[in-house]
Amino acid sequence: MPPAPGRDPEVAFPLAIAAVVLGVVGLTVPLLAWVALGLSVIAYLLNMPHAPTRTLAIVGAVLGLVGVSQSLIG
Repeated sequence: MPPAPGRDPEVAFPLAIAAVVLGVVGLTVPLLAWVALGLSVIAYLLNMPHAPTRTLAIVGAVLGLVGVSQSLIG
């Protein structure tokens, strides 16, 4: 069965992986934490039904949020 219109699973999974990596690096570089948040949201929206993509997108978003809040707190 083909994916629903507007979904792109071939792009979403690598974006989710990149979000996790940038989220980890974003713990020390706040700009990359913002990028990780954006990539996480895009990956999640592109392929919601795929569990590994969802999991990696959520982990990337959490790491990005920690990096952003860490930079705001000081």
